[in-house]
Amino acid sequence: MPVRIYAYTALAKENYNLPVYPVLVNILPNSQREIIPNFYEAEFREIKSYQNYYVINLWEIDVNLVFENKLSSLLPLLKGGGNENIVRKAVVELQFLP
Repeated sequence: MPVRIYAYTALAKENYNLPVYPVLVNILPNSQREIIPNFYEAEFREIKSYQNYYVINLWEIDVNLVFENKLSSLLPLLKGGGNENIVRKAVVELQFLP
């Protein structure tokens, strides 16, 4: 994934000539419990490339923050989102979305 983030960031910068803030949003936890890197680093013939990026793991985000910000469609993916009461509350909110 770090190579992809590095490449996508460079392409976005080149295509739109705007500042790019790279973010990786992980929807589901890695089943292998690996540490998710937040940077890309490479070296070739003493030339170094480095880019860091922000990592958001949805399963670590408190479900109540989503209710406060009206993002109910994310609820099942968040920490505490599998709780039956949370799911019922999400269903009610999702029924009233425009």
